[in-house]
Amino acid sequence: FNAVLAALIFPLHSFFEGLLKKRMLLVQRKPTGVMKDRHRQRFIFFPLIILWLSAFHSDVFSQPQKVDSLQQALENTTREKEKIPLLEKLFWQTLHYDPGTAYNYAQKQLKLAKKHNDSTGMADALKNYGAFFDEQGMYNTANDYYEKSLVIYLSLKNLKGEANCHNNIGVAYARMGDYDKAIDNFLKALKIREQTGNKPNIASALNNLGGFYFYTGDQQKALEYTLRALEAVQGTSELSSIAKYTEGAGLIYMYLGDLDSSMNYFERALELYEEVNDA
Repeated sequence: FNAVLAALIFPLHSFFEGLLKKRMLLVQRKPTGVMKDRHRQRFIFFPLIILWLSAFHSDVFSQPQKVDSLQQALENTTREKEKIPLLEKLFWQTLHYDPGTAYNYAQKQLKLAKKHNDSTGMADALKNYGAFFDEQGMYNTANDYYEKSLVIYLSLKNLKGEANCHNNIGVAYARMGDYDKAIDNFLKALKIREQTGNKPNIASALNNLGGFYFYTGDQQKALEYTLRALEAVQGTSELSSIAKYTEGAGLIYMYLGDLDSSMNYFERALELYEEVNDA
């Protein structure tokens, strides 16, 4: 799935750019009604779900040079305990294009963390096991590992780890169709992130809720949470996130038939993406 995701996101932005330049949305006419469902879903539903799912895994596009650099650092490090965070980074850099190698990194990470009694390293490694099984579509197994990881994070009062686990558990439940448990965990992740005061993380949790509500058919709530995510991250240096949430709002407005608002958000998103590329 992630290989498809990587191939589709960049053409998606090109599609929006062409759409805006040609000004083809109903030839500048006011819409007389909502677009037919099948056409709406063809052009909007799938891209928005792409954006939503990409929000859960920020390292979709691994950089080979970064992997090489991390592997070199791993080989050059003589102190075993210092290898643990490097294995964590290598796991996330390889998970989506080489899951077998990523799994091996998680195994080594857990083994070293246990050997050196590194509780945070153990929690991270167990969470990574969960992410691996999540990628394989084994969602119950993934949640078993997320829950084990969560127990350790709770004992450490590691709020970031707690929130990430609840978020990942929510994703797995959503993919299994258990929406009550999914929303419960998404809301827990949001509450914890609000305690930290970290605006980009709060915005990410709000955006995840927006994606969830869109996925389950409540577009008004999807718009509410997406706009809240955008508001939360405004004024920060996270231009790529601001662009993504702005684009998401444009997609939802298009789905709802508000093409004027949709156009405004798409135009702003393109401006932001250009700023990101120029940075």
